[in-house]
Amino acid sequence: HSREGDRPVILEYERRPIVGEPFAVAAHGFEGSAWIRFFVGEELLAEMGCPDPPCHEVVYIPQGTEGMTLRVVVTDQEGQTKELELAIGGARGETMTAGM
Repeated sequence: HSREGDRPVILEYERRPIVGEPFAVAAHGFEGSAWIRFFVGEELLAEMGCPDPPCHEVVYIPQGTEGMTLRVVVTDQEGQTKELELAIGGARGETMTAGM
């Protein structure tokens, strides 16, 4: 819930996550530092601090995760949180589920 003057945290990506490939995400729209965490299912894949936005982070999608969900969670120093959930596609760029 935003206060007057707050900007929403924005998460952007160009390509959906694919097994065995890098996945890049950009986060912006907040002041100060932020923390970005990547989960596959409930397992923490990576976490990184971002001292000065915009943040551009890359993680490699592990083998054996096709059809699972990649969850990206950004939390800024004010406690604002933004989440993004994406289905992980197969190595050939095919996926069993459609969508966004």
